Amino acid sequence: MACTFGPSHCFHETSMLMVCAYVYLGAAFFAGYIHLRRAYLREHGHNTILVPVRRVRFFPLLLLVAFGARAAWFILLDVHAMQVAESSSGDNGRYRNVVVYVPLLDMTVDVYPLGVLSWNKLATLLYVSAFTLLVQFWADMLHHTNSTHDKSSRTPVQRARPSRQRNVLVIANVWMYAVEIALLLVKTFYPDQSESTWYMNSDGWCTAFFFCGLAGALGYDAFRLRQFFDAQEHSRVATYVAERVTVLGLLCAGLFFLRAILFLSTPVASFQATATPWLFYAIPELLPGGLVLALMRVKHDSSSSSYGKDLSPTERTPLVSPENMLSV
Repeated sequence: MACTFGPSHCFHETSMLMVCAYVYLGAAFFAGYIHLRRAYLREHGHNTILVPVRRVRFFPLLLLVAFGARAAWFILLDVHAMQVAESSSGDNGRYRNVVVYVPLLDMTVDVYPLGVLSWNKLATLLYVSAFTLLVQFWADMLHHTNSTHDKSSRTPVQRARPSRQRNVLVIANVWMYAVEIALLLVKTFYPDQSESTWYMNSDGWCTAFFFCGLAGALGYDAFRLRQFFDAQEHSRVATYVAERVTVLGLLCAGLFFLRAILFLSTPVASFQATATPWLFYAIPELLPGGLVLALMRVKHDSSSSSYGKDLSPTERTPLVSPENMLSV
């Protein structure tokens, strides 16, 4: 245990929070590797006409920053940053947030939300944004494959549906950032409300709402994709992709929905996170994120020649198969 910043702000190298921070840093390193590897092999869809493929290339980068921010939050929680001990016992005592008076604004400011809680909010926002890209990618690819197979039978309303869903997702993301920034500012500039019910529960309730909506969107699009693949002629590629979409959709939707229930039922405990970081954060975030990153690893066509030009990865791999099928 290192107490570089005083006896009340020690690093507990083997505490649950620090172990979670180590795991998140490892996940961030893996996300960074996937992002750099795909960029090096030109697998980011720069030369493809499929806009969804180009858009989803930001998924590993968003997870890289999100996992890094989550690790920073756990470390700051472990050392009780921006807090002071209420008793001389330090680790065994209670802590209160540091509040300073700003003469220019003629008001007291709580520095804990800006210095510590902001990292948690940043991680949550970027994580949800990353999976919003995946939802949009699935919806656009479903529209792309459907329009290829039955272009003449689709009405203008059906053809406009993906753009409408895209607009809804963009608006939802904008409001999500606006609400979280507003809550952060309120908690910073109105510390006298810290004992009120809405103050204590607002963060947990908002996060529960975000992940409940994300779970519903992922589950719905995964179900539609599975229906599409089941309706196609039987092939090895269609079966393989259908299995991947089903597993990914069920895992992500299930974990996100369970996380929403946890945050809704115990919003205060979820943001204290001193005893349950694995349940509230690590498991429901790392498992879905790690699975998507693993599926985004660059794969070469096994039938390509070892010395031929076809060995270089194409813009369709691994996001879209040669049959225009979804593979993430």
